[in-house]
Amino acid sequence: MDLHILFFQQRYFFSSVLPVFLLTYSYFWKQKEQIRMKGITSVFALCTILLSSCARSLENTTDVVRPGDRLPNFSIQMSDGRTITTDSLCGRPALLIFFNTHCATCRKELPRLEKLHQSIPLRMLAISREEPDSSIRHFWQANNLSIPYAPQAGRQIYRQFAIRYIPRLYLTDSTGCIRHVFRSVTPNRKIRKAWKKLSSSHP
Repeated sequence: MDLHILFFQQRYFFSSVLPVFLLTYSYFWKQKEQIRMKGITSVFALCTILLSSCARSLENTTDVVRPGDRLPNFSIQMSDGRTITTDSLCGRPALLIFFNTHCATCRKELPRLEKLHQSIPLRMLAISREEPDSSIRHFWQANNLSIPYAPQAGRQIYRQFAIRYIPRLYLTDSTGCIRHVFRSVTPNRKIRKAWKKLSSSHP
C-alpha cells in the first residue's frame, strides 16, 4: 500500500472516526451511569416506602382506640386534687398526653407542648405511664411546666388507649370523640390547626 494513502487513512481515522467513536462511547457510558444511578435511586425510594409502610402498620397495630372512636371510660386523680372522668372531658376539645419523663422523646415534647398550652385555650391533660408523682413533679418544676398531670403507677389507663409507644397525644372534640391521634414528636402548628378546626365546628 502506498505510504501516502496509509498516512492519509490513519490521519482520517484519528481526526474524524476516533473522535466520533469516543463521543459515542462517552454518551452511552453516561447513559449507563444515569440508568444505574436511577436504578439505585429507585431501589432506595422503594425501600424507604416499604419501611415507612411497615412502620405505619406497626404503629397501627399498637392502637387500641383510633380517630372516630369515643374516649374509653376512665377516672383519674390529677396532681392538683381534681378528679377527671370521661364525661367531664365533654363540652370542649381536649388534648390527652401520655408520657413518661424517662422517655427521651417525651422530655423534648413536654416543654414544647407547654408553649402551646400557654398560647391557646386548649384543655390539656398529661397522664403518665408507670411513673409516680415524685419523679414527675421534679421534671415539672425543673422545666416550669403548668400542664395538669395525673401520675399513674401502672399502665391501666394507658392500655385503654394503646399497647406501646409514647409520647401519644389524643385530641378529642366537645362530644368526647377522638378526632386525632399524634404519635412521637408533632409540630405545635399541626395540633393548633386541628384544634382550631374542632373549635370552629363545635363552638
